[in-house]
Amino acid sequence: MVRRRGNGLLVRARMSGFAGIIGRGRLADMIAVLERTAPHGTHTRNADDASLAYAHFDSDPERPRPMMPMTIDGVRWIVGDCDAATVLDAYRRWGADAASHLFGDFAFAIWDAEARSLFAARDAFGVKPFYYAHRGDTFVFSSALAAVRSQVANDLDNNAIAEFLLFSIGLDPSATTFAQIRTLPAGHSMFVRGSDIEIKRWFDLPVEEPIVFRDRREVIDAFNEHLTRAVASRIGSSSITASMSGGLDSTTITTVAAEVLRARHASPNITAYTIVWDPLVPDDEERFARAVAERLAIDLRIIRADRHRMFEKWDDSSYIKDEPSNDPFSAITTDQFRDAANHAPVMLAGQGGDAVFYASHSYFWQLLRRARFIRFFTEVGAHLIRKRRLPPLGLRSSLRKARGIRAPRDPYPAWIHYDLRERWDDYWNDLPELHPTRPQAHGLLLGAGWQRLNEYTDPAAMGARIEYRNPLLDVPLVRFLLRVPPMPWFAEKELPREAMRGRLPELARLRRKTPIGMDPAHLLIDRQRDELQSLIDMTPELDRWVDRRVLGEVLRSPTRSLYDSFLLTLPLCLAHWLRARR
Repeated sequence: MVRRRGNGLLVRARMSGFAGIIGRGRLADMIAVLERTAPHGTHTRNADDASLAYAHFDSDPERPRPMMPMTIDGVRWIVGDCDAATVLDAYRRWGADAASHLFGDFAFAIWDAEARSLFAARDAFGVKPFYYAHRGDTFVFSSALAAVRSQVANDLDNNAIAEFLLFSIGLDPSATTFAQIRTLPAGHSMFVRGSDIEIKRWFDLPVEEPIVFRDRREVIDAFNEHLTRAVASRIGSSSITASMSGGLDSTTITTVAAEVLRARHASPNITAYTIVWDPLVPDDEERFARAVAERLAIDLRIIRADRHRMFEKWDDSSYIKDEPSNDPFSAITTDQFRDAANHAPVMLAGQGGDAVFYASHSYFWQLLRRARFIRFFTEVGAHLIRKRRLPPLGLRSSLRKARGIRAPRDPYPAWIHYDLRERWDDYWNDLPELHPTRPQAHGLLLGAGWQRLNEYTDPAAMGARIEYRNPLLDVPLVRFLLRVPPMPWFAEKELPREAMRGRLPELARLRRKTPIGMDPAHLLIDRQRDELQSLIDMTPELDRWVDRRVLGEVLRSPTRSLYDSFLLTLPLCLAHWLRARR
């Protein structure tokens, strides 16, 4: 039975791997990569010039094992991380517009043996990866970057690496670290026939009319309904894990997940993980996380990050990622994922919360510009009465923007000699305001960071048999939140706070956002200075992008800023990755 959600078809992801070759290649090499994280059965199919492979992982024993490659007419064959029958039905009905009728997390490819063409698509936020390469008469694709790498040369993309060094991710959503390998951007579809490749965007966040609610209760009930559906659709078995800080977003997701599981199962297993940096950096996460875990009666595992060093375990090839990591403490996350995989096939997290609940900085400014003074004072006053403090007005920043005054920005790093100054300036410019009431949230959700996060945490990339899922990036939920009036619901995350009343302990529910007081890397760089200098000296491969002499000066500088330290970690991460490639 096909599940419907609104006007579309709901596609539930499965932890699996897929690959294909149109033309000549070594499918067995690609399968070997897929089976590292999907070891529970591999199926292949040769359909004329196309060779397709699907590797399965039993992440949900209550769901029947999918049979892919799959066909319903003997002509069109599908492989992917998706519900095959649902997607094939959508493709039969809507053809190349099929993806726009799907909701959920998915990536897939459909080979049409009769037309000798391939259609592929990737979900709205790029939760499921899709990599490909085109060489001569051969087209190869896979959910795993390493699988595609097994078929092409390993030449590096200089521009992509330069972007990584400046921005910590590649800003071009179609690029990878490798010159011959591309990634299908989030929310895009692809049509391949012979040497022709056509890529088009099928998803964009729409600007829709605000919803008029009768009262506060209606807003909260509607939010709870959307959130519960988003969480429930990403839980399969009776066991889950959660990446749970002491903040509001992740504790909200964990709370809803616990409620969903206990409604479904008599004895669910829920294990939460909290990373704390105290005493290296003042960090109060543990107190809040323990209060939530006690309230929910779930298992809590505290990870003492202060006991770790930068680049710990990076001499072990199993900790080196397919592409350069921007996290010098990535071994902590890798171990967290691997331990969690022993307890459940899914890890839920609250990524996306700061975007979807982002306060509209220009909202009050726009009210004043439009002479809507009564509404301005009514909403400011209502917040002042409820919270006994002013809401975030954003008037100074809006006034500076209206006058064309730019906020101070960090200078272009002196140690990089690959010229991307124009891109650097563009990066720091204000996002265009495309949404009338929540422009900052809308702009943040359009960024490439969500796709990159999903590619980094995918099981094949992480080397852990566990799915990392973020219900706050559920498309119907996001669209709903963008239609909710900015005030009072997104001032200090009013909406989730009210929704969690009586469900989270007050200590956690009322906690104001408190970023970590200091970047741990800023402190540890000085403690590990000698070994980091040796790393720079012994990695001449950096010379293509970096002036190593100047980089060493920044490393040793007593006046190095927090942002200097953050940027400094990126060439150090790259140096480790380049040395591992030798």
